[in-house]
Amino acid sequence: MGDKSRAFVTKALEVAESNPEILPRFFEVSELRQDLTLDEALYPVSMQLAQLSELVNGMLA
Repeated sequence: MGDKSRAFVTKALEVAESNPEILPRFFEVSELRQDLTLDEALYPVSMQLAQLSELVNGMLA
């Protein structure tokens, strides 16, 4: 996710936690929270891999 998407999802989680009655019954806020937590944990790794990829591609060019 890009920065804007991450901000949107974070805000959506806040709204969902504050207003669970507006969501369909099948929607599980806890799953969204887990997904966002995992994304936050993996984001630094993703950024490091992107930098490494740029370095490798620069060496091959």
